[in-house]
Amino acid sequence: MKKLKGLFFQELSPEEQEKVLEIVETVSFPRGSIILKEGEWGEEVYILKDGHARVTKRGKFIAELGAGSVIGEMSPIDEMPRSATVILTDDSKLYRITKEQFLKLLEEHPKVAISILRTLSRRLRQIDDMIVEKTLQEERMSTLGKLSSTIIHDIQSQLGAIKGYTELLKKDIKDPEMSTYVETMEEAIDYILNMIEEVLEFGRDRSSMKIQKVNLSEFISDLVAFFQKGIKNKEIDISIDVPENMYIEIDPVKMRRVFFNLLKNSVDAIPDRGEINISAKTEGNGVVISLSDTGIGIPASILDRIFDPFFSFGKAGTGLGMTVVKKIIDDHDGWIEVDSQQGKGTTFKIYLPGRKDV
Repeated sequence: MKKLKGLFFQELSPEEQEKVLEIVETVSFPRGSIILKEGEWGEEVYILKDGHARVTKRGKFIAELGAGSVIGEMSPIDEMPRSATVILTDDSKLYRITKEQFLKLLEEHPKVAISILRTLSRRLRQIDDMIVEKTLQEERMSTLGKLSSTIIHDIQSQLGAIKGYTELLKKDIKDPEMSTYVETMEEAIDYILNMIEEVLEFGRDRSSMKIQKVNLSEFISDLVAFFQKGIKNKEIDISIDVPENMYIEIDPVKMRRVFFNLLKNSVDAIPDRGEINISAKTEGNGVVISLSDTGIGIPASILDRIFDPFFSFGKAGTGLGMTVVKKIIDDHDGWIEVDSQQGKGTTFKIYLPGRKDV
């Protein structure tokens, strides 16, 4: 007898699996496919055979699903709209059961149908618990960000005034040594202002995004040209391999911060001289942007934590830089992956799906 694969089906007896095999369909979707969209109606339930998927609700990342996960709630039964959006992060195969197929199974083999419902219920309860936990964590982080912003806005305005005075002071100073001191003050103020902006971005919600259609090659070239001016005491070659006619819908201000943070991390990881490469290609209905460096790499022991709030790699700063990177990409309905080997370098891959709200 042919056996259904997946954690979900392992909970069914061989006889029950045989009955399910008569109705279940195996469907394939490429990476980046939106299987379910929040608020839309649907009458199919999916079970992930292989690959992975991301669950988002109201634009917020909730959970990552793996093989055996149930996708689609109880749509064949309760006739309710989808409660979340699910995007595949790998080329994946899924088992699909339509409403008609399930009702046929319920009529012809009620015991098998009830067994499936029990299994679905257990799986969904596990996923719901995971979603609730993640949502509570997001709410706590959002509350912290909003509370911080009320205080930080005042600090930001005062620092802006101080910076303005230092710029005026710099124009009147003729002593080279004093001029160096003022430049150091300016750099320190810029550093603090950047940290403040990270905390403020951490507290902003998705509604603050201003999506525009931009030429990705021009966007990357402009920000790299600006970024290179700030590299000091290192010989770093930044190469760009992005098709000239590639367009993408993003919030350019927020995405600029993403690349500045990633580029800064790459520069910090390169001791004296090295290379950084930024490339892009279309994949599925979206774009994959890769940023690779020849730095010292990230230890495997902390690789899973680099996007956690307040985790700072042991360096000075807010510990929110990479958290903000992930948040902005999540807000774009995308995701970021990292691969790193100590002594060889690090590669970040950003996947941004095509948008329909532009």
